[in-house]
Amino acid sequence: YAIAAFPSLVEAYATNRRDDFMDLIRSASQQIIFWSLPITAFFIILRAFQGSRVNSLYERLQCVFATG
Repeated sequence: YAIAAFPSLVEAYATNRRDDFMDLIRSASQQIIFWSLPITAFFIILRAFQGSRVNSLYERLQCVFATG
């Protein structure tokens, strides 16, 4: 999301529109947090089940992606 917001951020900063710039920063930050928290929780859950079927699934996926 930050890459998509970057041109708008540059334009708002260059034209001295501080309110628009801060709105874009706020929106980008919210999107980053919105997507980071569930992904972090997912990895914590995967870590909790290490050694079970989830781990074997993870190993299988590693083999698939490693061999191409």
